[in-house]
Amino acid sequence: MTAPTFGITINEVSSGALPAQVGDFSTLGMIVTAPDADATAFPLNTPVLVNSNDTALVDKLGETGSVAGQFDLVNDHSGRWSTNVIVVRVDAGVDDDATMANIIAAMDHVEGAAEIVGVSPRLICIPGYTHQQVSSNVANPVVAALGGTLDRLEAIAFVTGPTASYQAWLDWRETIAHARIAPIAVGVKAGSPAVTYDAAPAIAAMWAQEDNKNGGRPFRSAANRPMNIVAPGRDIRFNIIDGAVEGQMILAQNGHIVVRGAAGAIGAISEAGFIYIGTETCSTDPIYQFVNVRRGRDYIHDAYLRTLRTFLGRRVVNQGTVEDVKATISNFLASLQATGDILGYEVSFDRNLNPVAQLAQGRITVTAAAEEAPVLVHITIDSERLPSAFDDLASALQ
Repeated sequence: MTAPTFGITINEVSSGALPAQVGDFSTLGMIVTAPDADATAFPLNTPVLVNSNDTALVDKLGETGSVAGQFDLVNDHSGRWSTNVIVVRVDAGVDDDATMANIIAAMDHVEGAAEIVGVSPRLICIPGYTHQQVSSNVANPVVAALGGTLDRLEAIAFVTGPTASYQAWLDWRETIAHARIAPIAVGVKAGSPAVTYDAAPAIAAMWAQEDNKNGGRPFRSAANRPMNIVAPGRDIRFNIIDGAVEGQMILAQNGHIVVRGAAGAIGAISEAGFIYIGTETCSTDPIYQFVNVRRGRDYIHDAYLRTLRTFLGRRVVNQGTVEDVKATISNFLASLQATGDILGYEVSFDRNLNPVAQLAQGRITVTAAAEEAPVLVHITIDSERLPSAFDDLASALQ
């Protein structure tokens, strides 16, 4: 358009720092069998987005297979919110091995869910098919296959191992060394008459609930919160002052448990109810062992990708662009520090990491350091006598 000779021209300026764009980290992903499902609503090997409160759609999954009872448990542990769940239904095979093969094949469909339903799952669970082993020193094939999917989705999987005994669970646990897998040691009982269910979807829903309490930011832990169940699948002894009881031994192996409260008992986790405890993944790197820290770092990285891509191809490499990139990152991290999600941050442009040849190719490197707040898991109190109090007493009596 030709500029007016006598008039006004308005040009929109798009320079400056950008507001952070963040993704959804609270959508569950479930791979399930549901032989009685409505095949039109839930075609095999196809991601379907289900809101946990959409009873009409949930009912179309039927009441058999590994999905049975799981949406009730998800709703019971979502607080005052509902939970979005991406369901991928697989065919139930002639035996567990055949079904697990179908589940493994369906992981590609979980990875591609965003292309179909517009969101990626960040909390994965596969009820009923993560505990089987051909022998105690061989990994469950579904759990073994999960790693690549979790890395590509930047998701956490809650998986339940053998629940009959500590030793059986420990043998299974020793086959896992992935930073995005959280191992569960017990099932949960629900309904009347009570039925034992895989606890993974309920626990995943609890983590999603904590995200919702925290404005959608996945930096908080769901541990030490009551579950709305009839009972744990089996009783596990637990005491907050005795590290030798079974529950503490499971936690020492990064496990997740559900234990009973006990009124008046010294060292009980609560006075009543059934309490979920679990904070870690199977990571061999202690820096990212806490579930909330791993998820928080994923959230930060996701925000970088969603926000900074706007600069690509639209801006040239100059001082203003570099300062805008730094400010965009700094503003985002400052907001996380203000809400207590991270303890601090530093953003810098190091000349040594940005040689002239790299800058001339349109490439810059910005260093962004941040420290997520770890979950509190232990308090030490040094309880001492105070003899000087007698001096104060004597002075008061003079």
